[in-house]
Amino acid sequence: MGLSNAQRQRRYIENLKAQAKGGGTAAAEIAALKDEIARLKAQARAAPRRDGGAVARGHALPSRGDARQQRSQEEIARLKAMLQEDADATALRRKVVELQAQLADARRRMKKIAKERDELQSRAKTAKVRGEASRLLTRKNYNLVVMALHPDRAERVARTELADAQRVFIALKPLFDQR
Repeated sequence: MGLSNAQRQRRYIENLKAQAKGGGTAAAEIAALKDEIARLKAQARAAPRRDGGAVARGHALPSRGDARQQRSQEEIARLKAMLQEDADATALRRKVVELQAQLADARRRMKKIAKERDELQSRAKTAKVRGEASRLLTRKNYNLVVMALHPDRAERVARTELADAQRVFIALKPLFDQR
């Protein structure tokens, strides 16, 4: 076991005091360290071993990091065993990825087709409206509009002639739309 922060701080302060007094600080420090080593060895002998009695060279007790590492290694081993039990999991994952890619491709194609369909419907509707409007482009309707708008006849134009000219103009409007 290592020293706590408070123990380290006390030891540091003691060393500073000993150095301030002068004298045999090195000998006292060595003796304190030897006592600490002996105490730690005694703790190591008395502690139960987790690894069944086997001691790695230079390591008496596993630290917290070693325990975490051991747990993570056990977790990795367990996961590997699960993957080995289900040997075709990788193939299934690949198949899922392929199917997801195919699905995304099919969605892209469907969006493209829907866009083309909408465009064609719009064109067809525009062509239909323009066809109906172009049907009104006759000499008779032209003369009707010209007579209603001619400046020499402006005072003598009947209301019915103006209404007919207005109807023709409104019906011809789709020919001049920019869409």
